[in-house]
Amino acid sequence: MLTVECVVVRFGATTAVDGVDLAVGAGETVAILGPSGCGKSTLLRAIAGLQPIDSGRVSWAGEDLASVPPHRRRFGLMFQEYALFPHRDVAGNVGFGLRMARVGRAERGRRVQEVLELVGLSDLAGRRIVGLSGGEQQRVALARALAVEPRLLMLDEPLGALDRPWRERLLREIRELLDRTQLPAIYVTHDHEEAFALADRLVVMRAGRVVQAGPAAGVWRRPADQWTADFFGFGPPVAAQLDARGLHTPWGTLVVNTAVAAATDVQVVLRPDALRPDPAGPVRGVVVQRAFAGDRAELTVEANGAHLRVRVPERDAPAVGDAMCLAIDADGVLVYPAD
Repeated sequence: MLTVECVVVRFGATTAVDGVDLAVGAGETVAILGPSGCGKSTLLRAIAGLQPIDSGRVSWAGEDLASVPPHRRRFGLMFQEYALFPHRDVAGNVGFGLRMARVGRAERGRRVQEVLELVGLSDLAGRRIVGLSGGEQQRVALARALAVEPRLLMLDEPLGALDRPWRERLLREIRELLDRTQLPAIYVTHDHEEAFALADRLVVMRAGRVVQAGPAAGVWRRPADQWTADFFGFGPPVAAQLDARGLHTPWGTLVVNTAVAAATDVQVVLRPDALRPDPAGPVRGVVVQRAFAGDRAELTVEANGAHLRVRVPERDAPAVGDAMCLAIDADGVLVYPAD
């Protein structure tokens, strides 16, 4: 549906978006993920037509959108700030885009009620914006983006201003809404947990470039480089050596899929699911930190000079200072070139 080809956006001598390719298919949610300043919001604005591009092409179903103004692209936009009108009630905010499009009053009212029901706010149509919670305001902004019947929904850090309980609740609701409507969507975020929970595909950006793109599960299982693994919270990296016999780590030799002709110095990163408690496991260490995480405990285990992270059920978690043996799942071992 949407195709972005080699798009470049510059601000003076700074290249904010550097040759980005992107595609969004029918009914697909694509998350653009990366740290602050990587160019992801600029890319979104360029797709929406709010930011001129210096080169490249944005098209919808094969139609070049270069000469199509933002309001005619039929893309629904939702930003972190929401940009709601405090002097209008909920219905007035939701129907604003329809009003600007000169949709008749009866049809406008029908559509406003329809999307308010979709986001669970049908009983708040007459409420003033200043009387709403942050989560309710977020739903109003989402309803406004949906009211114009967009062919693409674009969300830029929509949950960043909310506390964790509201974020988790609304993230589930957005996922359910997208599943029901089958509306293609782009979701921009710096939070990898949000991206993995919501997206069918991920596009990871760094310094204006795409460093990895693919199905969400595949990107999580195999980050393209050590920077991406670190951004996902994997690690920390540990020095090792790879040769024809296997991967030689501080915890013993592991059999991995990667093979080399000559011995090579590498960095090893373990995914969070790579370690599990095992009394007979080869990794022997001591718990040096324990953090409560609901029904799970996040442990840091010091083993042969390395600090390893492992998640276990809270009820089974050892205390700080306890000895602990771990087994390593070779599929969760990520190998990258040494710095």
